[in-house]
Amino acid sequence: MKIVGVVEDGSGTNSRLAAEEPASFLDALGYRPFPGTLNIRVSRRDRGRLVKLPAKFVSDTLFWAAEVDGIPSHVQLSRDMQTLEIVHPYRLRDRYRNGDRLTVLVTAKRMKLSAAIMAHPVRQESAERLQASLGKHVPIVLDENPVPSSDPLQRWATGRRAWEALDPKADWHMVIQDDVTVSRNLLYALENALTHMGPEGLVSAYTGSGRPDQRNVLRAHQYAVDKGLSWMTTKSLNWGPAIIAPTFTVPDMLEWCQVWVERKQPPNSNYDKAVGVYYRDKMGYRAWYTVPSLVQTGSLPSLIGHDFGHPRVAQSFYQGDAAHIDWSLVPPRGLNPFHGGK
Repeated sequence: MKIVGVVEDGSGTNSRLAAEEPASFLDALGYRPFPGTLNIRVSRRDRGRLVKLPAKFVSDTLFWAAEVDGIPSHVQLSRDMQTLEIVHPYRLRDRYRNGDRLTVLVTAKRMKLSAAIMAHPVRQESAERLQASLGKHVPIVLDENPVPSSDPLQRWATGRRAWEALDPKADWHMVIQDDVTVSRNLLYALENALTHMGPEGLVSAYTGSGRPDQRNVLRAHQYAVDKGLSWMTTKSLNWGPAIIAPTFTVPDMLEWCQVWVERKQPPNSNYDKAVGVYYRDKMGYRAWYTVPSLVQTGSLPSLIGHDFGHPRVAQSFYQGDAAHIDWSLVPPRGLNPFHGGK
């Protein structure tokens, strides 16, 4: 969507706020913005069209992805109903004066999700029930070996084919396990959530209550619940029932994980462990989890002997219609896909 506005004076408030905030204040936008914004006067109609598009919520402010002069930037609202403020990596006042016309290309769009069910033939009936509950055709990718095995290479081979079943036109792809139950309207709800996340990151629709060590998980989950947030994060992926990753990253991920699985010894060669390590160490992604969980486990026994210790079920499973969840309730610093303040 194109918006044409006229450059005007601002109050200078954003320049002062940016100077007071930590240097990484808006790194969640994917770049370090120039302190301050450029104000443009637009029609109420264009402002109204903008607010209907998906935005990124960072530090109590909505930001719409845009381009100005071909450079990625963002637009935010002003208190004035006919003014927008442009957040940009460079000082736009060096190029534009009051009264100049400026064109903003708003690039925000709804994310598209594809999915595949990773399954074993002995669980085909469960996989088909899951497929029916998803509301649209999602392929079932069956293990080619009819005998269940704890061999990590056998599980990886099935997982790899499930990732390869992605829709190349989709922005994100999810591999979901055959033994789960899901919230109603799961795929639609996840597309809503991913639209707030943007085009990059690693997402899980499941937060478990069993292994691994729960201290950090419980702390992050409780913080999200106490603050009324729809998201929580950990440094790396902990569980594999419903992993969601950007489609553009999948080919390189599969090649790297193939080597990793072949070289490692159990349990470090597990399918979900390999995927998590790639996105943590090679892509630099944190793992983000939906709160509540939209996927539940525990209805079927493990095929590889994992039925020991604390039951492996979701921390909180949403049993209603997930289409109604508000995914804009994000942490104060937004949904930064990267760890280490990148």
